[in-house]
Amino acid sequence: MELSQQDLAALEISRAQKAKDLRINIRELEEASDTLIYVNESLQESKARVSKPIRDSETIVLKLLLHTQSIIQTLRGTHLKSKYYKEANKKIVDLPSLRVLIRAQFEALLMYNHVYVNSKDNEDMELRYYAWMYEGIYKRASHIPRSDEAKRVYANDLKTLERFRSIITSNPHYQNLTTAQQRTIVKSGNSRLFKSWKDIIRESGFRNDGPVEQLYSMLSDYAHSGSLSIIQLQSAKLGYSHIHEQTSIMAFNANCIVCLLTMHLIKMHRICNIKFNTLPIGIQTKSNMYGRLLLKI
Repeated sequence: MELSQQDLAALEISRAQKAKDLRINIRELEEASDTLIYVNESLQESKARVSKPIRDSETIVLKLLLHTQSIIQTLRGTHLKSKYYKEANKKIVDLPSLRVLIRAQFEALLMYNHVYVNSKDNEDMELRYYAWMYEGIYKRASHIPRSDEAKRVYANDLKTLERFRSIITSNPHYQNLTTAQQRTIVKSGNSRLFKSWKDIIRESGFRNDGPVEQLYSMLSDYAHSGSLSIIQLQSAKLGYSHIHEQTSIMAFNANCIVCLLTMHLIKMHRICNIKFNTLPIGIQTKSNMYGRLLLKI
């Protein structure tokens, strides 16, 4: 019996997950990254006018892609060396940096979800977007400008904050916030609109058996210099090998993150869907299946 494209894609994903072979997982992650770049470019190539929130969504995608490229480079191994010790030129797996990068990649996906996917309607999306942008600009404006260029940026930031404040307070969903929350937003913004990362994970429809929440918690613990990250590093096998279970699992998760963002783009933007459909059916099927692995079935 001839296997369908979906069957073949499922077999490839299963092989990548079980093999724990970095060569396979790197190749799959590169393909996922190539696909996301290809689909995202259609927004930039489009002549259609889009709102500022949608235009800035492309920058979140770019941020995630940059993290992904750094993940791929880290997966290929790092040489820990010193000019003082010629013999100390051992290729290792940089697990601490890999965890920091995947955490940053995942947070980029979560912020995209929070603003563009989880919002109830266009007004809700705009409130989430402007509250997020307001906080960032407010933080930059809180630094005392010293150079002429910094003073120009500061003056422009104050005007932008005033404009964003007006947009936020006139948004109908702003009225649904508590008085304390309204005061906080007009003062300093709030990037996640008073939600924790765990709230966004749950709101995003990730699988309810806990692996995504546990993954984020683990990455957060290991990204900082707490004792757990040191204990983990002491017991880690850092010697580079193509067969490396921990690293392969992280590469697999990074792949799922990239593919889920691709699925969001093709669902939200017709032009992205058209571009995606020009790809070979096998790539389309794998992207869909990898992305769905993070979601509730």
